[in-house]
Order: sequence, then C-alpha cells, then structure tokens
Amino acid sequence: MTRARRLSHILYAAAFLVANPSVARANRIPAFARQYRTACSTCHTAAPKLNVLGESFRLNGYRFPDDGALIRRDAGIPLGDEAWKDLWPRAIWPGEIPAIPPIAVGIQSDAVVRRGSGNTSGFTFQFPREVSLLAASTLGEGISVFVEMEWSQEHGLDASQARVGFQDPLSWLPRRALNIWVGRQNPVPFTFADRKIDQAGRLPFLWQEFSVADLRLSDPVRNLELQAPSEFTLTRPHQAVELNGLIGGRAYYSLAVGQPTTSTDEQRRAPSNLFFKLRYKWGGLRLDGKYDSGGGPRPKGYGQLLDRAVIFEQFGHVGNAPATGGGNYAQRSLGAAVRLLNGPLDAGFGVVRRRDDDPWGTGAVSDMTSVFGRVEYLALPWLIGSLRVEQFDAGSDEARRAGFTRGASESTSIAPGIVALVRPNIRLVLEGDLYASERASAEGMRPRPAALWTRLEVIF
Repeated sequence: MTRARRLSHILYAAAFLVANPSVARANRIPAFARQYRTACSTCHTAAPKLNVLGESFRLNGYRFPDDGALIRRDAGIPLGDEAWKDLWPRAIWPGEIPAIPPIAVGIQSDAVVRRGSGNTSGFTFQFPREVSLLAASTLGEGISVFVEMEWSQEHGLDASQARVGFQDPLSWLPRRALNIWVGRQNPVPFTFADRKIDQAGRLPFLWQEFSVADLRLSDPVRNLELQAPSEFTLTRPHQAVELNGLIGGRAYYSLAVGQPTTSTDEQRRAPSNLFFKLRYKWGGLRLDGKYDSGGGPRPKGYGQLLDRAVIFEQFGHVGNAPATGGGNYAQRSLGAAVRLLNGPLDAGFGVVRRRDDDPWGTGAVSDMTSVFGRVEYLALPWLIGSLRVEQFDAGSDEARRAGFTRGASESTSIAPGIVALVRPNIRLVLEGDLYASERASAEGMRPRPAALWTRLEVIF
C-alpha cells in the first residue's frame, strides 16, 4: 500500500469518527479507547467532558450505530454458541464478556489557596483528593454495565454508581424508544451542568450540592437551634430504576423511581423519589448519533467534533424526606435550561426551583432558587476557557419571621477557569471560586470567601 493511499484511509477513518457520533463516547473510561483502538479525544473534548459523539454512545449503552463498520471493537468472549438463540427457550440465550478487562483508574490531585469567611483561610494540598475505579462494558446484545467506585479524603470509599442497562428490551417498539437502567445511579438533571458528563471545570453549581440540612435555624432568644436530618441533594446517587429512550432521534425522555443512598435507618423513613427529564436537540448531530439528510460535522474542528445546535432541557422531581422530630415531609423541584453549541463555543443558561415543605417541624417552608450559566470556549484542541456564574438563594421567610436567624443562604458566585490537556487523558485545571456577594460573610462583617483551585487529573 502506498503512503498516499494509507494516508487517505486514515483520513477516511477520521471522517467516519466525526460523522458518526455514537462511535465516540466512553463516559471517560479509557477501556473503550483500548477496546475500539481510538483516542480519548474521539469522545471527549476534555475528559470527562464529552463531545456530542460521546453522549450518543452513552445513551446507546456504549454501542456504536449500525453503520459503524470501519471502527470495530476487539471481539469479546462469547458465553455460548450463536446457535443457542435458535434453541431458546430450551437453551440459555448466549451472552458475552469483554476480552480486555474494562477497567480504568482515575486520580485527582488538588491544591487550593483559600480565604474563608471565618477561620478557614490557608493553603491546602489534597494529594490525592480522589481516586476512582471505573468499569463499563457491553455484555452481548442489549445489555451494558457501568460501575464507579470512589475513594476521597472527605467521604472515604463509596460506590457512587453501579448500574445495569437493558437496551431495547421490547422488540416491538421502535429502536432506541425504551431502555431500562437498574442500580445505583446519578439522576443527572441537566447534562450541561453535570460535572461527570459535560463540564470542563472542577467546581459544581451551588444548587447541585444544596441540602436543607445546610440551613441551620437559630433562635438566640429561646436558645433554640434546629437542623433538618435530610441531606438529600438533586445530584446525589439514587438506588433507582430508570426508563429512558429517544423519540425521533432528537427528543429524549427519562423517568426514574429511586431512593437516596443513605444510612439504613434513614432509608426506612425515606419513601421513593420520582424524577423526570426531557431533552430536545435542534440542529447538528441528533441524539441517536446520526445527521439529518445533507447534514454533517462543522469544518475546521481541530480534530474535535464541533456542532451547531440548540438543546432544550427540563427536569422535575417529587418525593419525601425525613423531618425533624420524625415523620416525612414533601419535596419537589423543577428546572429548565437551554444550551447553545456553535463550533468551539458551548454556552448554557438555566433556572432551578426547589421547595421543602416543613423540614424542621415548625410549619416553615424552605425555598431554593438558582439562576445559573456556564460558557466554555475551545481556544485550541488542548486549551479551554470556562466561566461559571450563579445567583443562589435558599432559606425560609416563615422561619425568619418567627425569630429564627441563620436560616438562609444567599450568594452570587463567579468561577473563571482554564483547562489544559497535557495529554488526551491528562488534564490540568486552574479555576477561581469568587463571590460578588455572600450573606454569611456580610452578616459577620467578614471578607467574602474566595479560593484558587489547581487540579491535576489523570485517567488510564
């Protein structure tokens, strides 16, 4: 084969990867790069941030589209002969396990310079801050698994996700119309705000980690202090059954029923939560990993899959949580977001509302509102600039009128950052955590908190 012909084959394979997004996404697991013998940047802009290829691959149970003939994964080990299918139900339906162990290891090391509103100022090394073990694979036709174990300095060892997915279990439905995911999993309210799927920087939004237990009510006159026992957050992993699927290639839905991953005693008091998600993508690559007739990837993509599209997302949540003094109280949340993809520009804006009915057993209702946005720009294939802003307000007006103090959290946060890829699987993040306003520091006549974070993340 001549050198020119070899080059033409390489370029053709690269064009195929860009034109077929379901070849792309490995949910930040290099095991897929090994299985499919392709670079991490095929699926990621800056791992773990997925490009549009990677997202379609994830939604398809880590499978490529039907026309993915050029890029094939290494053959798995069959658990039975193909002829067993003809003998079913008098034989076991054959399955498959991966020939290469689908395991990856991630290491996150942080260094932070912090100025706290109290006495938390200082310089801290967190080497490592977190070590994660990730595994994902298909198990033959229609079944996939995903596991994420994490060890962190704050929480020790924990299984953050462990799920089994059944793709297209009902053959009489249109393809991709119904999938069933079972296990411990992340609700993922918005894809563009989820730091394990589609966020280049390291800092989450405040609404993602807000718990009503953070709002401690204090009444100095009566020497009374109350704290709700529930530590429920909208992004905390749940033990859940999720139904999801695609409609027409551009619309996505999800409905999940689950319980938060809490202690056994609290879990007995916590009835199931219900989540729903809706998403629609207008323009660009469809959610099923295909282009409309006449469509295709944007040119001059620096080797990345750049898109031009608008994505609309909505999520909702209803459930119960344990209240102070026993019993349960009602919770509900609603959020909406819009995201713009225009070549190297990725920008999103959203609003989230959450209501906790009487978590302290005093008749007071807690309301949380967040208006947030994020902009990321791919300046070079290995360099991303990011900016995150949020106006956050949580608290209880009834509790304040009843004489309680400290039962509120209000702030305007700004987080500029730079993400550099040292290698496709090694990234360096420099990010500021700044506050234009912050209630606690203003009440205490202290300087507003600020921090400068540096993160080195390696996954292999």
